[in-house]
Amino acid sequence: MPNLPPKSLHIVVCTHQDGYIYGSEILRPIIVGAANMGEERVRSLQDSITAKLRLGGGASE
Repeated sequence: MPNLPPKSLHIVVCTHQDGYIYGSEILRPIIVGAANMGEERVRSLQDSITAKLRLGGGASE
């Protein structure tokens, strides 16, 4: 089984940086990791996010 990140992982992307920095240094590992997750893990993550969201945005824990 691959070494998966903890379930409490939060990804924060600052939008005041130049776009090329996002694509080359920050987002590429996230995109590659997401592409290799597999359907079951994607569904599990989506369900987890949906369960945490509350009306008006944000998450409650």
